[in-house]
Amino acid sequence: MGQPGVNAQENLARIRALMEPLSIADPETAELVRGLLLSKTRLERIPRLAEYGIKALASETAFGKAYCLGMARILDEPDRRFNLYCNLVNHAGREGATLGKLVAESMPLAILSGKKNMGARLIGAIYSVKKWSAHAMERPLEAFSWLMHRDDPDAAAAYLHLVRVVFHQSMTYHQRLLFSQLLPKAAKNLPKARRCFQMQALAKVGKVSLDCIEPLCDGLEKGVHLLDKEALEIFTDEGLGRLSHSRDAAMKFLRLESKLGADAFSSLQVTVSLESNRQVITRYLRARTGKGLNVKPIEPLHNRGVGRHTLSITDGRAVYLPGEMGFFPDKENNTALYKALARLEAGLCEFETYDFDLTKAVFACRARGLEFSLPETQSQYSDLFLFLSEFDAFQIARDLFVALEHARVGRLLLEKYPGFAKSAFPYMIAEMERILEQGAPPMTWLYAPAALGMDMEKFHLDDDVARIIQTSLNAFQSMEGDPPDVHQSAALTADLYGPWLGFLQSWYGVMMAKDLVREYQPMQVPFGRTILAGGNAPMPENDRRAAQLMAKLSQMGVYALRSDLKKRMDSQHGTLTEQDLRDLIVQPPEQGATEPQPLEPGQEERMDFSSLRDSGDLAHSLPQDDDLNAPVFWYKEWDHNSQDYLPDYCRVVASPGLPSHGEFYDASLKEHSGLVKNIRKSFELLRPQGLAILRHWVEGDDFDYRALIDYAVDRRMGRTPSERLYIKRVKQIRDVSVLLLVDLSRSTSNLAAGSEKSVLDVEKEAIVLFCEALGAVGDSFAIAGFSGAGRLRVDYTRIKDFEEAMTPEVKQRISGMAPSRNTRMGPAIRHAAHVLSQVPSKVRLMIVLSDGFPNDLEYKGQYSIADTRKAIAEARSQQVHVHAITVNLQTSINLDLIYGGVHHNLISDVRELPHKLPRIYRTLTR
Repeated sequence: MGQPGVNAQENLARIRALMEPLSIADPETAELVRGLLLSKTRLERIPRLAEYGIKALASETAFGKAYCLGMARILDEPDRRFNLYCNLVNHAGREGATLGKLVAESMPLAILSGKKNMGARLIGAIYSVKKWSAHAMERPLEAFSWLMHRDDPDAAAAYLHLVRVVFHQSMTYHQRLLFSQLLPKAAKNLPKARRCFQMQALAKVGKVSLDCIEPLCDGLEKGVHLLDKEALEIFTDEGLGRLSHSRDAAMKFLRLESKLGADAFSSLQVTVSLESNRQVITRYLRARTGKGLNVKPIEPLHNRGVGRHTLSITDGRAVYLPGEMGFFPDKENNTALYKALARLEAGLCEFETYDFDLTKAVFACRARGLEFSLPETQSQYSDLFLFLSEFDAFQIARDLFVALEHARVGRLLLEKYPGFAKSAFPYMIAEMERILEQGAPPMTWLYAPAALGMDMEKFHLDDDVARIIQTSLNAFQSMEGDPPDVHQSAALTADLYGPWLGFLQSWYGVMMAKDLVREYQPMQVPFGRTILAGGNAPMPENDRRAAQLMAKLSQMGVYALRSDLKKRMDSQHGTLTEQDLRDLIVQPPEQGATEPQPLEPGQEERMDFSSLRDSGDLAHSLPQDDDLNAPVFWYKEWDHNSQDYLPDYCRVVASPGLPSHGEFYDASLKEHSGLVKNIRKSFELLRPQGLAILRHWVEGDDFDYRALIDYAVDRRMGRTPSERLYIKRVKQIRDVSVLLLVDLSRSTSNLAAGSEKSVLDVEKEAIVLFCEALGAVGDSFAIAGFSGAGRLRVDYTRIKDFEEAMTPEVKQRISGMAPSRNTRMGPAIRHAAHVLSQVPSKVRLMIVLSDGFPNDLEYKGQYSIADTRKAIAEARSQQVHVHAITVNLQTSINLDLIYGGVHHNLISDVRELPHKLPRIYRTLTR
């Protein structure tokens, strides 16, 4: 046994000495194992680890590595478990390295799970699959590891039972192939809350009929996953009962393809899904608020600080609701609860809870006679978070603010929408009554009458509780403003914080605020509703830019309210001009001021904002939609930092290319005359050759005389002849449309290596040959260039439209292509995909020709790569194939991050482009 007092350095030296044989055999594996052993105590087992590991490495490197890492992970387990693991892996290894590797990787997860019989279940599943093929186990065991790594051991155990039930039976090769893919997919796709009993249902069905497993999986994807355990048992029993009548009827029932199956599911369904209600809720929210609110599942927020008991929340841009709603025992109430919660959360957006401004909150506090200093604004934190952080007990201040703000918004909602008293509030009130009857923390007693208007007399409150609640309600009724805004809620929070702090200290029997923080029980709100305080979560783009601009203005000795800057940017697609700034700037707030003070006369004219224009913080003027008499399009952009889209964020101007009266096009044809001749000949071979003859049809245009001979021979030999005796004549059509999107950034003006021509000149020569090739094959094509100067000026230059012929004017536009500004690739690809989506061709292809990576103002690095990758994924979802050709670059490693490993070509020597571009196109469309 390792001694607890052994010095860490001595321990490491001992590990190195014991690991020396393994280090000689495989240094890389030894290094990985050594990292796991540093926290272990049973170091006397290391020689055994090295011995077994070396033998396994001799069999296969991957097997040996997995075995060593597995032994290292369970090194401190009891002797019985450790010995069992080694015996199982050794036995599996003797039957084959593949089997040994799979057992070595998966068994430690079973041993460390602490779940009884997990190891036995795993071995049973492995050998059930192994009797067919060791290679068939890879996907099933990978799914087991996936479940264990997501802390779902119950589902993992149910999954192993399912695998054993299925593969223990006799089956065809195709069934074995199907189930080795279907079962892992089901394990990963089923909802976690129901995954365990749903896999138990699959196992139950599998025992009766393997043919019914796939139909049930299909049914689960279509909605059966919403059934609870008891309802699912009833549904599957009814489906299996139909096997006695017809196998086909049972399969259609489980797939929800029959009316009987659909009706049975509908009658059993209690839980409803967000997906089935999303469209209705989204349409309602946008119509009511006039804002582009989205509806999203709340589950991803559970990993970002939002409690799992919270069923609804908003961040001002989207309303988050559960992916499934099963709060009530009937479908109708669950659907109504979705809508009620969405209406309430929309109230926070409609009445501007998230337009909280720290300065305005401080002014409101001072107007109530409260001494409140203005903390320094920081761009990574929300103003609400900074405000609440000024209080010693953050959670108490937050609960008080949530109660008062929900009360303010609730009052405004009932004034504007009296129907809410019957549609939304009854659910909140009923749930609050349940909470109060079970005993709730003191702050909850304030929320009930303030936010929900509940009569508290029937609850017989303690005198001290009743007194502090009445004091708070009286203060709320006197809230200033017509209507009061969120900053009045903040001021009232600051005003009531002291009395509530004193009351809670007495309630919990503590003297110090730090002791109260430890003892305090947070307020309970129906359905976990709360308000996002922000913290260090990623901020919306315009909030972040407003905070950064405030910091720069502060260095210049002027001030602007963060909420005013954000509102102006929101109303102008994120644009802020110098004139906007002059309208919004005020004097820096002085100590004790209760409202912003305007600038002194003449002070505004003396201010120089040129540095803000140069940095891209300010635009010279608002973009005009008639700029260059060209149509303007607005596109969303993917914000990698917040992992969300920025709606209507990029402005794309689709202008026609300027012609040049030079002889570039004809000169290029002359220079590459030999290559042009070969290209034309090659591409003419791709042109359809009239009618194609298809043989071996049951019916058709004429007899296939070859088939008739085979028919006569088969009859003479006594064999059953084929009935496919006809041919069909089919007209061949090549239906391809391609858009060549060319990067026109400044970098294309650089000279190509070993040439006196610029990169763009070589690209233009390739475009000339490309046009000749497509003219020969007859494909429909368009050409466009793109560049950018910030998100508000993405130039999309139309060189040739699909409906245009190759006229002299088009050739002059190709000649006139010239380097411009930067490379904002995402919006250009989105617009090109939009153009291609309007073309009614069977095959739609976009070829992006660029000399590097996306790069623009505030559009660099991982942000630009992530947005471009999203734009390409969006294009592919519209059935537009995207292929990139990157020139003048030496490595393609990072290009894989944008385009994928097989969707781009790298041509390091741009001089090869004229030769390779037609060849690449021919390969893509053959």
